[in-house]
Amino acid sequence: PHSLSASPSTIKSMDIFIGETKLTAKSGPLQEQATEGNNVPRTILTKGKKRSRKDMTEEEIHESRKAANRKSARRSHQRQKYVIDQLKREIEDLTQEVTVVTTETSALKEQLQRALEEN
Repeated sequence: PHSLSASPSTIKSMDIFIGETKLTAKSGPLQEQATEGNNVPRTILTKGKKRSRKDMTEEEIHESRKAANRKSARRSHQRQKYVIDQLKREIEDLTQEVTVVTTETSALKEQLQRALEEN
């Protein structure tokens, strides 16, 4: 178990980035918190400044959903591109392997044919 601790001073703002996710420490005194493994205690960190949906207008909710959908689509396209690139590399590698094996097979067939003709 890991632990996070700080002096009883007051933290006004602390940004922590995990990948593309921005986490902001809550304002107020930071209490010592125990964590298990790599988990960060939820009492210390919250996602950036996110408003409750009930505090948003219909237009703000719509725009928020559109932004989330765009972000999700961008991540999905990046994953698809990565998978396609990996598959293209695998195709190239396998094509080269087939060429090598075909060449070796032809050479062995010729060697076998010569050996049969000698006997």
